[in-house]
Amino acid sequence: MTKAGKRKRFDARAAQWLEGYQRRRVLLLWLGSVATMLLSIPVLFVTWWVIWFVLLIAFSAVIPAGQLPVATWLVWLLLFVAHVTANRQHLENFKFESKGKLVAARYASYVSGTSSLALAAGPETMHSFVKFISLTLLFGPALLGLSWRLAGGAIAAHKMDVPQVASALKELLMANRRYLVDDLATQIGSSDPPRLLRELLLIDGVILLTSGDPSLTVTDSLRTEVSAGIERAESEEA
Repeated sequence: MTKAGKRKRFDARAAQWLEGYQRRRVLLLWLGSVATMLLSIPVLFVTWWVIWFVLLIAFSAVIPAGQLPVATWLVWLLLFVAHVTANRQHLENFKFESKGKLVAARYASYVSGTSSLALAAGPETMHSFVKFISLTLLFGPALLGLSWRLAGGAIAAHKMDVPQVASALKELLMANRRYLVDDLATQIGSSDPPRLLRELLLIDGVILLTSGDPSLTVTDSLRTEVSAGIERAESEEA
């Protein structure tokens, strides 16, 4: 077989592997989306009742009993706004005082009879405790947001331009180096480099390098997976 023939055969095998990968990816993303949505339902239900109970205990003097469900729904809906606007990196960054400082704070509050001294002596711990409570309350909206993102990923994977992405993936596999995004788009004749980039990044093992000009590379595990898939297809055909 000529070199051109081998290259054409490799192109076809790469596209065949990508089609199988696309089907698996879409299925897994939809399953993940449905699973997280179903999980979010009981979590959001429990969250609603937790809010209702807290408002009943802490604010019964200012919220009439008849208005308690309305207030609960309002706070519950505000959790979705908080989830969208929250800085999760900050919320997930926990800091705690040293053990010795916490022991001293508890001892001081016990001797003085003022429990608030323990909180004043350990502000970082108290702050982390508040962040943990916030993350717990936002767990339901976070699950619903994850379900939405997974569904979006499934739709994007379903709409993938398989022939074009397969050509770009083949170039990345053969280059064995970082490949500038613009150069890759020019090489395969893509008229929409941003879409090409988005679709390539749907493949696990395609990495975007942001140091310098945006470029792409692939992991060794992806190289091995694609090579194994091509070899398996050829052996089955033979």
